[in-house]
Amino acid sequence: MQSTLLENRRSPAPTQQVRHVTPTERQSAIDQLAGAVGEHALRQAEIDQRMATRLIELRDELNAAKDEIHSLRAQVETLIRGLSQGLATAHTQSARATQAALHASVASLRTR
Repeated sequence: MQSTLLENRRSPAPTQQVRHVTPTERQSAIDQLAGAVGEHALRQAEIDQRMATRLIELRDELNAAKDEIHSLRAQVETLIRGLSQGLATAHTQSARATQAALHASVASLRTR
């Protein structure tokens, strides 16, 4: 194992060949890169537009839901007021009936 490491250290590093590009190849590469960047920017703009549209839709849905909640709360409050008035009326009538029955009982006891 050590001998392999020693051999690897002694072997020269592979020589890298530098390839010179022609101005035409360079311009072609720049044009391809510019096209790719442009396509990416266009796709990103489309995605941003779709996201913005969806956010507006969600905002509108949220506002509609809030309006419905306010309407339902108002209906519940109206129902509670109606029930409260009905119970108060029933309680008053019951109290009057109880009081009348009590007076009738007292009157019948007095006449005995």
